[in-house]
Amino acid sequence: MSKQGRIIVEQMHRMPGKTPDVPLAEGVDIEKLTQPDIEAGREPFFITLPLGKRDQQSNNGRHYIGDVAINAIYKAIMTDKIGGNQGHTPESERGTHFSVPVLHWVGALIQ
Repeated sequence: MSKQGRIIVEQMHRMPGKTPDVPLAEGVDIEKLTQPDIEAGREPFFITLPLGKRDQQSNNGRHYIGDVAINAIYKAIMTDKIGGNQGHTPESERGTHFSVPVLHWVGALIQ
């Protein structure tokens, strides 16, 4: 008989440098968004991530040519209010797989 257990791994990383002041998308209500966390005794947190660089290739092989992809990412967050997942769905699964978003993008900035 085998006994199964659960292992939880937590990592903490500091982001070097100064975090930019990212504007919120229209309609994002930070107080309402964070209220359930606060009521549950948890401290809400936000992560600032670089999502793409002009004329670069991402770690998963996506090419960011000119401003096309950068502007599309910005619009998806600021106007379309997309959710986010942990990585991209593999090409072979795009016709049959949908992951429920696990994060909320609340704002974007093009630098």
